[in-house]
Amino acid sequence: MFKKVLMIAALAFLVSACSHIPLSTMLSMSSFDEEDFAQITPETIRAKITTDVADKFAEEKTSLKFVLVSPSKKIDKTLPLKIVSETLGNEEHWFQEDSIKHVTVFKLSPSAIEDFKEIQQTIAEKHPTGSRQLHFSIRWGMDKQNPGPYRLTAELLLDAEDGYFTLIDDFEIDYDKMSSSP
Repeated sequence: MFKKVLMIAALAFLVSACSHIPLSTMLSMSSFDEEDFAQITPETIRAKITTDVADKFAEEKTSLKFVLVSPSKKIDKTLPLKIVSETLGNEEHWFQEDSIKHVTVFKLSPSAIEDFKEIQQTIAEKHPTGSRQLHFSIRWGMDKQNPGPYRLTAELLLDAEDGYFTLIDDFEIDYDKMSSSP
């Protein structure tokens, strides 16, 4: 009985955890392989974060993190991002109040471009045994310590022809609720 309840709880957690990652992203990334990664031009990589608050992002707190684990080595790189553009406007809604739409686009810093090329080189090396795993995530921080509750969408552009794909879709962040959770 306990195993059954645990399995149902685990399934519920998995479904809720994936609910802010669109199915289209999961499907498009499922066919992404080493050749695709090797063909990325690091200078064209962009990260786009959209929020419903006017608070600005702190460049020094915003980065892409890549971790490559292979049988022979582990590369763990935090790639700093630089702001390319920032737009602040209002978004009109039919059945609710208008909201702020704050879009910030980032690119890799010069040092991050070199680190990314190192990751690509490592992936290009042939390994006779074992497999490799690549994980990436985006980290962000705002100038204001606690901006209050806000909604966030994070997108990544690896190839200009393919456009952005969504990493996080319309996720609500509330620091007060997170800090008061048991």
